[in-house]
Amino acid sequence: MTGLKKFITECLALATAAAGFAAEQLPLKLAQSVGQAGFRLVDAKQSGATFRNELSVAAAAENQVLLNGSGVAAGDFDRDGLPDLYFCGLKNDNVLYRNLGDFRFEPAGGEAVSCAGVPSTSSAFADLNGDGHLDLLVGTLGQGVIVLMNDTRGGFSKSTVALPEGDSLAIYSSPMTDIDRDGDLDVYLATYRSTSIRNNPGLKFKLGYANNVQTLESVTDSKTGTQYDNGRFYIRDGEVLEAGTPDYQLLNDGTGKFRVTTLAQFQANSRGDEVVTARNWGLGSIFADFDNDHRDDLYVCNDLDGADYFYRSTANGFDDVISGLNNMTSAFSMGVDVADINNDGLSDFIVVDMMNYSLPERKMQIPHSTPAPGHPSAISEYRRNTLFVGAGGAEFDEIAHYSGLDSSDWSWCPIFMDVDLDGYQDLLVTNGFSYDLENPDVQNDLMKLSIQTGGRGDLVEKTFKIEHSKLDQNLSFRNRGDLTFRDRSADWGFNLDGISHGACLADLDNDGDQDVVLNNFSLYLQGRQLLGESLPRLQQSNPVCTIYENLTSSDRIKVRVRSEAKNTHGIGATLVFIQDSVRQTKQIRAGSRYCSSDSPEVTFAWLADKSSRRLEYRLGSKVAFIEGVKRNSLITFSEDDLAEETPVLKTFDTTLFEEQPVRSSFRHSPNQLNAEHFQPGISRNHFLTEPIVSAAGNDPAVVRISTGGSVQGVSLQDSPAATNRPVRRSRWDLADFTHLTVGRKLMRLELQRQLGRTQQFESRLFVTEDVLSPRAATWAHTLPGNFTCLCVTQLPGQPGTAAVALGGGTRLGHYPLAANTLVLGLRLAKPGERPRILHKLPFKLPVNDMQFADMDGRLGQELVIAPEGGEIAVYQLTGQKAGDITRALGIQSGTGNWNSVACFDFSGNGRNDLLAGNWGDNSSLNRYVRNHYRLYFQKNDESTRLYETFRHNGKNVLMPGLAKFKKHNPIRGLMYRTHNAFKLVGAEDIFETPPEHRTVDTLRTRLFLNDNGAFKPLRLPEAVQFAPTFGIAVEDFDLDGSLDIALCQGFTEFYGDTEPQANNSHLLLINRLATGGSFEVRRNSGIERNNTHPRVISSGDFDGDNRPDLIIPSYGAGVRHYKNITPGEGIKLQLTGDSLKLIGLKARLRYRDGSQGPLYEYTPKYGYRKEAANHFIFGIRAPVEAIEIIGLGELPVVPGQVAYTLPQLDKKTGQP
Repeated sequence: MTGLKKFITECLALATAAAGFAAEQLPLKLAQSVGQAGFRLVDAKQSGATFRNELSVAAAAENQVLLNGSGVAAGDFDRDGLPDLYFCGLKNDNVLYRNLGDFRFEPAGGEAVSCAGVPSTSSAFADLNGDGHLDLLVGTLGQGVIVLMNDTRGGFSKSTVALPEGDSLAIYSSPMTDIDRDGDLDVYLATYRSTSIRNNPGLKFKLGYANNVQTLESVTDSKTGTQYDNGRFYIRDGEVLEAGTPDYQLLNDGTGKFRVTTLAQFQANSRGDEVVTARNWGLGSIFADFDNDHRDDLYVCNDLDGADYFYRSTANGFDDVISGLNNMTSAFSMGVDVADINNDGLSDFIVVDMMNYSLPERKMQIPHSTPAPGHPSAISEYRRNTLFVGAGGAEFDEIAHYSGLDSSDWSWCPIFMDVDLDGYQDLLVTNGFSYDLENPDVQNDLMKLSIQTGGRGDLVEKTFKIEHSKLDQNLSFRNRGDLTFRDRSADWGFNLDGISHGACLADLDNDGDQDVVLNNFSLYLQGRQLLGESLPRLQQSNPVCTIYENLTSSDRIKVRVRSEAKNTHGIGATLVFIQDSVRQTKQIRAGSRYCSSDSPEVTFAWLADKSSRRLEYRLGSKVAFIEGVKRNSLITFSEDDLAEETPVLKTFDTTLFEEQPVRSSFRHSPNQLNAEHFQPGISRNHFLTEPIVSAAGNDPAVVRISTGGSVQGVSLQDSPAATNRPVRRSRWDLADFTHLTVGRKLMRLELQRQLGRTQQFESRLFVTEDVLSPRAATWAHTLPGNFTCLCVTQLPGQPGTAAVALGGGTRLGHYPLAANTLVLGLRLAKPGERPRILHKLPFKLPVNDMQFADMDGRLGQELVIAPEGGEIAVYQLTGQKAGDITRALGIQSGTGNWNSVACFDFSGNGRNDLLAGNWGDNSSLNRYVRNHYRLYFQKNDESTRLYETFRHNGKNVLMPGLAKFKKHNPIRGLMYRTHNAFKLVGAEDIFETPPEHRTVDTLRTRLFLNDNGAFKPLRLPEAVQFAPTFGIAVEDFDLDGSLDIALCQGFTEFYGDTEPQANNSHLLLINRLATGGSFEVRRNSGIERNNTHPRVISSGDFDGDNRPDLIIPSYGAGVRHYKNITPGEGIKLQLTGDSLKLIGLKARLRYRDGSQGPLYEYTPKYGYRKEAANHFIFGIRAPVEAIEIIGLGELPVVPGQVAYTLPQLDKKTGQP
């Protein structure tokens, strides 16, 4: 399909008749200003809220599921204007506290609310029967769901909802929304097993085989003889795992009576589109509008083995859209919360896991390797927090490392709230666990105790030690407004040590801000007699609930809903407060916190420096709004305020690309070398054979791509001339290649390497005289070391001699040591002659990419180098000298792991700018770089040992834990008996004289604009930093007269904690510099994201329509071809003749008004393992007069003619 392709969709606009809604707006009663953000811990004895949630060690040992704790709910059950509190207990009875004001509480509600003898986990206030009074829904462990209906007289009536296999279920969240859209509130139940036997050492499994598949025949407890249902377990990768439980839905009939069903039973989709809910370990879950279509979607956190659930609500029911999260979730997902953290109108959300926040304490966790990338559609689970930010179109980018929220300790309940009322939502997290089962020292201690007592190697009363507890601090993070967060726990007074599970928000003193309530937990050992003495009961931590008063004094507004409809409190409603360009968005929810539920109201910051103040209230297809919202006011919406929105038609931007079939079969087959085998501790494979792609040549229908050991011609069209290209196969791997036109021949230079007899790489420069001839002569020139990449230019003053730059590579097992980067002289008339070394650069860092380009605006080209563990460098090459002119140009890139470079005239001023691809801040290395990361390396004859460190209390502390250190340093590792003894060991402690080291101080991909020879940084869109940048293609993709950027991002082969980070593997940046802007991300580009693992991208006009298309070969897979379908067409200048004469040629458009377009320089090798096409495609922004060919003359542009060929120009007249 060609030409313009439009997508027209219905969207909603506010009805003009909606103006003048009469929502109630009353002043708030603010407490005396204290002048700072933060919390005051309310004394429990003075408040009267003394609820305790505690459990004996003996009870916990019998059922460790109890250690998941329970929650708290807030809501005004007696309608006196103050939110009340309901706490759930496991062994303690539940307690309902009536709010008396001034942070004083008293028990209320009668006997029914106590749920005596019922281990209660979750609770939520909601009006279940539409009578305007809040009822209570209580989840239990093994006893179903308890419904407490408000009798409107201060008491409650109790009933139970029976669930299938209810005695085997524990309920840890009960989010509510109108699932079936009949106006009342329905419930989703995220369930967990009420008891788990996965840690029972007495289980015996009888295995069998059927149809060549391993089967489970029986499960028996060898101690008790108990037989278990086989369906409780399953086999995966040879390991027997315990299955979880199914989740359920409660569909409300409007009176508070429920029909039990499942999501799969709720809707009947066509075959292949069914919603399938597995038996899993559900914890926190939430109903929220993730895709901003005013329907509540569903996210469910699943602990242990098995990915989370993510369901999008549509007009026909729910669709499984977990793949829209880049096929990744947290592994031990506990809790989830949703908010618009950057005020862009799109929903973002966090899922918390249990990775330690402190970098030294992170070493005290059993290491877990990052899952290797499998099929692109497979879900990968990462043992850390995940933070997903909305990218539009129901797509998300995962940015936890970038934001600083990748870890928050053993976390349960995340809460987004604007603590300091600056307009951005901050984050609170509850933490802690009763015994630190991730701590290797604790595990070793338990194992020893188990051997001594003949018992189990986990939580046992007689071997319980307080020091085995994981008493974490609760944490709070301030939102800095740029998608990054910083720890403010101590400053804000939210840093309680202990174990906190459920938490909720409520304005307990009616001053408009949100206070915080926690349900804390503790184990205890019963008092006992020892040698005639009575020992008191030993408490693990403080089990008394916590109430925090919010002290923030900034202006605010509070919003709530009171309606006569069945959904009396507006659950699911979206509120948007707009002040000039600031758009704060919040949603009223019930039951959507871990075991807990907020009071149904929201608070917004009222920003004094803004003028316009508009509040919007949306529920389903209806909307209401208020203009001129007053500061410090309470706003109450009702059903009467709502009006139907008026549908309007809106035309969205068309896509730029459309995928086309590739006519030739192609598959990249990389080598299988495991770099970690040769050098333990290396983070990723530095010896990849990429699918190098070349768009050079005279046949636009054919691109040449490396399969790994050969170069294959891949046909993009049905042209007969494009078939039967000769393919040379070799036992050598291809590291890089390029082509040079010499007369009528197409010469290829290949940088090859192979693993030699000494277990080291041998490199050679392999020259093919003419790849178009099956009988062409070839020559192989041995190289003095390992090299990674090459690029070519004409040697100044020596026509016919190519200057071939070879980027130094590291020896196998000796990263980061590298060979010197070389520049060779190769006579093209005699390619069989051994190239002579022209320059041996004083540059011994591993080089990932290079480009020859004119960087100083003078004659000739400079060599730009992208190293790993160093700074971007620019060398000026003359006949006898190679000079480093980086500082003279003002380029200060910082020390990074640079992957690629692209030098082009992005600003349109006739000078080349510099784009350098780096790892990006969304890397597990980010926290360490902010803490002065170092890589020490110690070379011996066999290998080079690596020691990564970070700065802590003045020491360069080793990053890996003791287990990994012992694996790579078995003798030294014997010095440390425990992991804790090794925790703070630094490089200074293991070396008398610390060895050589390298640092990294930036991970950001950076753009430097050339301002008349001085390079100045320009900030790129933050999405660029969400993944490591490798491939770069530069063209005017939208043909508007400015050069745009296409990026290929993501790691391919990696080890240990390094992650693939394929957030948006194909990112398109549209240049808006000419109109006073910067670069903007084009989201609807038409390029499919995250389908494969690509790192190489190339561009060119592959179908002859004068538009730049894209080719993206994937590592270990095939190739994708994207046709440019931008309206209109550009002006193409085909470059013909010998390549050495063309390299460095510059051209630009001259417009009739005298202005000029950006300068194009022919530099075929740039942007990571690819060769550019030998033509320019100029976008057009105004009527064109001529094509200026710098230094030679110009070509007049004829109206109606869009394709030109570079002619021979008269040097005197500058004319053809």
